[in-house]
Parts: sequence; structure tokens; C-alpha cells
Amino acid sequence: MAEEKFSKLPELVKTSRYEIQLAPCLRSSTFKGSEKIYLDILKPTNYFKLHSKEIEIEKTFLKLADGTVIKELKIELDRRWELLTVHFPNELAPQSVELDLEFIGGISNELKGFYRSPYKDEAGNRKMLASTQFESVYARRAFPCFDEPTYKAHFDIQLEVDEQLTALSNMNVTEEKIIGNGKKLVTFARTPLMSTYLVAFAVGEFEYIESKTNDGCIVRVYTVPGKKDKGHYSLSVAVKAIEWFSEWYGIRMPLPKCDLIAIPEFSMGAMENWGLITFREVCILCDPVLTSSTLKERITHVVSHEVGHFWFGNLTTM
Repeated sequence: MAEEKFSKLPELVKTSRYEIQLAPCLRSSTFKGSEKIYLDILKPTNYFKLHSKEIEIEKTFLKLADGTVIKELKIELDRRWELLTVHFPNELAPQSVELDLEFIGGISNELKGFYRSPYKDEAGNRKMLASTQFESVYARRAFPCFDEPTYKAHFDIQLEVDEQLTALSNMNVTEEKIIGNGKKLVTFARTPLMSTYLVAFAVGEFEYIESKTNDGCIVRVYTVPGKKDKGHYSLSVAVKAIEWFSEWYGIRMPLPKCDLIAIPEFSMGAMENWGLITFREVCILCDPVLTSSTLKERITHVVSHEVGHFWFGNLTTM
């Protein structure tokens, strides 16, 4: 019997927008989630496929263009290829639809997907934060999605977190609402059209320093408490890099803000998540006086490289 080969998703739909709400619990390393995926069906079909890994689907339904709600959906999970197939009772004609999902998942220890990063605070106490690494195919570990770069969409993201924690994502915060039981709901502005691997969020106890580019883009460096003063050099590099690339390409910074965050445990040097660049601490933090010129050169290279992706890689994706 011939071995089954990997294949890309069938070209049956086009994504336009995701509405995602996640409620992570750092103590239990779990999260609850709900999402609406807005799709255009491109050709008659009685199914479509998307990606999901280590996500338990609790509820799903499909809303058609005429308002009809289909609850009789058959969900089939292919664990090997990390595929979620949604079967409909009848063939659907090309139209705009809304796929609604409720699910639960785990905050991983693997430094991929939605994962936790332990560290010790200034008093030596063990602390925890949660961050993401979705490149190349790990967004599917945080929410079911069409996890291929060609399936670009806008993202509306909300995070339900403990009141004392900071929640970050690709875009700026538009609202923080206290919802009771020590929780708040943080709502972020809608993203530009982007691929799933560039979605990012982080939850934890953070502090930051801030600057602005000459055209008003807010640039911040976030760290765990006690380390923000080591971010001044990378902050200045990021501001200069944004200004240089904006002039070079003749295109203003595509987002209203750029956050750089130092993660205690991170598998790469850095990751160019649009609007929320994640870094290994050694690639972004340094003592402004005692650090060698060699390390500063390394930080300059990494920060500039990741900022450059905002135009080539994020705005345009090959």
C-alpha cells in the first residue's frame, strides 16, 4: 500500500476574518477558546478542511449567507496530518459563511504553539508567563485555523486574563473591561490582512520602556519585572530601523505600534510576529555601559532583521 503523502489544504474556501477569544489559566496551563471564522466558499462542496492539533472541540455550527444555522455537522480529526474536516449534511453552493467553534486546549511546555515560560523574579520566586511561537505550523495548537501562509485574514483578538496581568497581541489595546472573579477582558484592534503564523499574544507580569518614531509609531520593549532598563539599546535600534525601512520602501510602518518582548525561554533568536516581536532575552537585553560592542552588533542585527520582516514577509508573503 502506497504511503499517504502530505498535501496542502484543498482550495475550497477563502478566509477573510477570525474573531478569537481565549481565556488562558497560567496556574493550570489550560485555556478555553471560542472563535468565528468568516469564509467564502469558492466552489460547491459538502466539506472543508482546516488545521487543529491538541485542541478539543466542544461545540461547532455553521451559519450560511441567508442566516440558516447548520448544527448537524460531522467533525473528523486526522491526528497524523493535524487536519479537522467539517462535513455538512448537504452540498453548499459558493457563498459567504461563518464557522463557529468552542474549544479547550493546553498551554504547552514545548516552546511552540501557545506555551508557558517559567522564570524567577528578583526575590527568587518562581513565576510564569505565557507566550506564542506559531511559525511555521503551530497556530493550530492555539486555535483551529487554516494554517498555511496563503490563507490570510484579519484577526479580532480578545484575551480574558487575571486583572493583575498584562495581555499583549499584534495590535494595540482598544478596551480593558473588568468582568468579575478577578478577571478582565482585553480587546485588541483588528489586524491587517495577515497569515496565521504571524499571530501572537503574551500574558504575564511585564514592565516596559517606550519611544516613538518620527511619524508617531509607538515602540516599546517589554520585559519581566526588573529588566526593563536593559532594553534601552534595542529600543533605540528598533526606532531607527522602523524609520529607515519606512523611508527605504516608501511605505509607512503598517501598524500603529511595535512591541518587542524578551521571553525567558524561547526556542529561536527572535520571531517577527507583526506588531509583537518575541526575542530570546540575550538577543534584546544588554547593559548599556558594560556590554561589549560585539553583543551590541548582534542585537542590532537581530532587531533590524525582525523589523524588516514587517514589510518583506509580513506585508508581502511568499
